Amino acid sequence: MAKLHLKTTTKDLAEIIAEQTDLKITDVRHVLECLPFYIVDSVTNGKTVQIHNLGSFNRVDRKARLGSDLNGKRIKWDKTYRMQFVPSRIVREKLREAANK
Repeated sequence: MAKLHLKTTTKDLAEIIAEQTDLKITDVRHVLECLPFYIVDSVTNGKTVQIHNLGSFNRVDRKARLGSDLNGKRIKWDKTYRMQFVPSRIVREKLREAANK
């Protein structure tokens, strides 16, 4: 039987954090909902976002290049960007431990 993957939602995280920090759940949820937008904004402006004990978000540039389609016609791709997450050492170790259970 396939392993069921449960997901943790923003609401779930907000409840856990609010309980452990004595902050209002609405305040925690607001921060969690805003965080991705600020991360993307910083990364698109060329900055690395580093969150202690989680990892860093980096912008990876891919240069413009030439290629070809299925018919052999030459195509020029413009320069593109993507965001890369690099987990911290602590996260890598925890993932490794979870994989070896």
